[in-house]
Amino acid sequence: MKNKIALISAVIAVGVLCSCAKGGEQSSAEPAAVSAVSTQTAEPKEPELPLIEGFKGSTDKSGFKLAWKSCEGADGYEIDVTFVKSGETQKHFISNELTEYVITDRPSGERAEFTLAAFKQQGSDKEYTARSKTVTLTTMQDKCILGVMNICQHSRPSLPTGCECTALATVLKYYGFDVTKNEIADMYLEKQPFYEKKKDPKKKDSETQLYGADPDKVFPGDPEDINSYGCYSTPIANAANRFLASQQSELKAKAVDGKKLSYWYKYVNNGTPIIIWATDGLKKSEEGDSWLTEDGKEITWLHNEHCLVLVGFDTEAGVVFCCDPLRRNTEPTRLSEKLFEKRYKEQGMHAVLIE
Repeated sequence: MKNKIALISAVIAVGVLCSCAKGGEQSSAEPAAVSAVSTQTAEPKEPELPLIEGFKGSTDKSGFKLAWKSCEGADGYEIDVTFVKSGETQKHFISNELTEYVITDRPSGERAEFTLAAFKQQGSDKEYTARSKTVTLTTMQDKCILGVMNICQHSRPSLPTGCECTALATVLKYYGFDVTKNEIADMYLEKQPFYEKKKDPKKKDSETQLYGADPDKVFPGDPEDINSYGCYSTPIANAANRFLASQQSELKAKAVDGKKLSYWYKYVNNGTPIIIWATDGLKKSEEGDSWLTEDGKEITWLHNEHCLVLVGFDTEAGVVFCCDPLRRNTEPTRLSEKLFEKRYKEQGMHAVLIE
């Protein structure tokens, strides 16, 4: 009986050693009993590590630049890289004093996935203490078009003055959220109605003054009203964040004004569409109606204001590609880069980034 027990123990031990030598993979020829034993003795799953904050990257035509926030107590960092097309993998080890790293001499248009881990050195071994989310980047190209499907603001139920809400819905759909332009307008956009009051309340026949919202803060009127106007980046970023919070999403929206048009190409190149302001059909911006805000600020509306989604560019051809809420087709519209930038500047260089 003792010899039989010893033989079974030896078989089990050999089976466990073979499993470890193959990284835990089971051979199809292994006896079922050995497979069951090795499963029972498998090490517990490693607990999830704290998240490294601020891990992000940018690109140029020949490489990648990565940056992150320092992890207190780390002895160093390890960057794992996978080049998507070739499947090539690399590991880069970085000093704990650095929070930036550059990988150069890569071809234009190359896509790669990056993960950062912080570690403490334990003799010759590393103990990982924090890990980042995976970041996917593509080295800059001369031409890029994202697969974003256009939504028309006039599809029923229509938003006659809701190009901004429609542009936001277009981007949120691209990120996989099930939301309509009308839900954005009804539930998440802050609006303020117009009203009139006499300039001199004591006079019965006094002229009236129109009062409304500051479009840099709130939407003046209602996107469902054909007589309303529009708004700029901050109200749309706020609406986006209200929606994203309701979905418990880690994505965040922010209004970013005053950047050159070409600044946004690096985001589009890496898969991020940009909500951006120009004009309807790239017509000239013209001063139009005016009103006062409650605190006495005078607003003069620029006619032809229009919000679109920047989804592509071709620097050699001198064009950009935008999802245009006024158009009923689902494909992006090709526009002159030079004229688009001119109208973008006329309207105040407003944009919203969601990442």
